[in-house]
Amino acid sequence: MSAASDASSDGSDDLYLIAGTYTRPLGHVKGKAKGIHLLRHRTRYGTESSLSLCAANVPGLGDGPSFLSVLRATYNSDGGDEGSPQLLVSVVACNEGEDFLSLGTLSFATIRFREEGDKQQSQWTADVMDHGVSVIGTDAAAPCHCAVFPPVQRVTSSIKGQPTRLDAPHWIAAATYFGGTLSLHGVNVTGPDAVVVSKEPSAVVRHKDFSLVVPSRQEKAHAHQVLWLDENTVILCDLGADTVYTYHVQSTASGNAELTLKDVLRTAPGSGPRHCAISPVHPSTLFVLGELNNTVYAYRKTDTRAAGESVWSRVASFCCEPSANGGAAAIHCSFDGLIFVSIRDVVAAGAAAQGAADGDDACHEPIETTQDRLVVLSFDPLASLLSCVGLLHLGGVNQADEEGGTPSPHHGRRRSDSTQRRLACPRDFCLHPTKRFVYIAAQNDNLVSAVPYRIVEQKATAGDVSSLAVIFEPTTVRSSVDCPTPVCVIPLLCNVA
Repeated sequence: MSAASDASSDGSDDLYLIAGTYTRPLGHVKGKAKGIHLLRHRTRYGTESSLSLCAANVPGLGDGPSFLSVLRATYNSDGGDEGSPQLLVSVVACNEGEDFLSLGTLSFATIRFREEGDKQQSQWTADVMDHGVSVIGTDAAAPCHCAVFPPVQRVTSSIKGQPTRLDAPHWIAAATYFGGTLSLHGVNVTGPDAVVVSKEPSAVVRHKDFSLVVPSRQEKAHAHQVLWLDENTVILCDLGADTVYTYHVQSTASGNAELTLKDVLRTAPGSGPRHCAISPVHPSTLFVLGELNNTVYAYRKTDTRAAGESVWSRVASFCCEPSANGGAAAIHCSFDGLIFVSIRDVVAAGAAAQGAADGDDACHEPIETTQDRLVVLSFDPLASLLSCVGLLHLGGVNQADEEGGTPSPHHGRRRSDSTQRRLACPRDFCLHPTKRFVYIAAQNDNLVSAVPYRIVEQKATAGDVSSLAVIFEPTTVRSSVDCPTPVCVIPLLCNVA
């Protein structure tokens, strides 16, 4: 049985996903949800596919459980003594719905999801396990991203290894947007549950640099994402400073942690590094996404460097969408080495936010947009080249038909696709760990959608070489579920009890 899913006797294969949401109106969005959502994506013999909602608006994880990180997910098909199948998920959430001027918090809990009845018509319940919900102080305003390491589960990303020992130290790293901080918080795993060691940070670093290249967005430090490279190394993207920091994490005898700055990577002025990712195929290359210029940068790690220089050397870049407004949202790498990037139409998103501020429900009616899209890149390390190999338009009508696609002077040879049901403002997405599906969280259309894709080889033309193209399947084979103002979606790589 796959550790990433629950394989059934009828040939179907289930992947569970968890989605974070906005729960109240904020300056940039009209939050409509009441909590997190549990989804199930079922594929049958690799061809048939359906996405379903298991549990909606699960409460208890604070005000606006937006970005999530999963410490552990365990699936028990027979439910043990209780009989019904159950899924235990230990999850930490950024409480992004809090007052931006006050000190922000994280919430941590182990949630037990139970499935009752036949899988075709089952009902799910959710409750928080014995230790309840822990509210963790970040000592700064507006926590916007968090990441747990090491997760007690099979890992398919750039972080390699076997399931983690329960007695190993576990850390939650968190970034605060208005505070510009990186903080660490300890977690103990005890049996099926988990406990936060301290309600206050074990270590905090406050950043003060800012670039001011884009005055409205870079007027101060804006920490935006944390990424663990290994048990002793964590990366922080700072949009406000055009900087990516690398820190060494050292556990102390007292159970706390120390953060030591190891490297400072200065990105292109005005790029606004929002998120970064490492591909399992290219583990020595860091892909950084600039929100403010919609550009992906590839940095290769070097063994030697001059004094004061970064260990990361820029080798390639690709602009996914020329725009004075920016709007890049998320970047993730697939198991076969492709780089996926979501771009939001910030003009349309801004109109929706203004409507939300005015209390106007109509702001979520369709807004014609040409920029909401998913871009797929390939990376050639020998040629130091990033190339566009796929494009999916998410909002508005694309002139290319779904089968043929069109070449573009900007993106080069590509295949593109249009969608009949809009997926406006792709705030986040994730990729199936072993199959070719992308799950898109469309914030302004209140949907999560499972989109299959395939990879084809384009024949070489005179003076050219063969290349790959990503083809997104027609809308007739996609499936979507309602999910109010989703912020992130994460696949649960379950241990099977």
